[in-house]
Amino acid sequence: MSTTIETFMNFAKPAKEEKLFIIEHTIQDIMKIIGGQLANHGIIININFKDNDIKIFGYEDLLEQVIINLLSNAKDAFIEQHIIDRIIDIDVYKKNDIAIIQMKDNAGGIPKDVEEKIFNPYFTTKEQGKGTGIGLYMSLDIMKKTFNGDLVYSKIDGGSCFHIICGRVDDK
Repeated sequence: MSTTIETFMNFAKPAKEEKLFIIEHTIQDIMKIIGGQLANHGIIININFKDNDIKIFGYEDLLEQVIINLLSNAKDAFIEQHIIDRIIDIDVYKKNDIAIIQMKDNAGGIPKDVEEKIFNPYFTTKEQGKGTGIGLYMSLDIMKKTFNGDLVYSKIDGGSCFHIICGRVDDK
């Protein structure tokens, strides 16, 4: 219990400066905080670290916000779409010295006619009063401005896939 409280306190405290951090630890900390809530909604999280100990430089808490936003959006989609078998696959790997977090779900995906709008500010696919439309916009902004990276959406069979492109791996 004290470990959970300490993790939450560190998690809720915004970073004052950039630092070198390991993505695997970041995701493990996120799961300590919200993994139980996701499990309570019947969501199975499969995490695969294809490359261990990937280090990047930046504001760890901002990357946490991006990941939590995507997990929260998937949770909401599972509920709205009445999906029974709820699965989120998270793969962490390097490609050409770039750190990538791939998050796939089977929550039905984003309708084709609104795919190109999802990163616009104040655009939401949720019913009125249930979404602000700033989560994906802010997440993309964080990845581009803070990590010199990107956030890319693609529709997959039965769901969504987001690639969180974190920028260059620090091999020091």
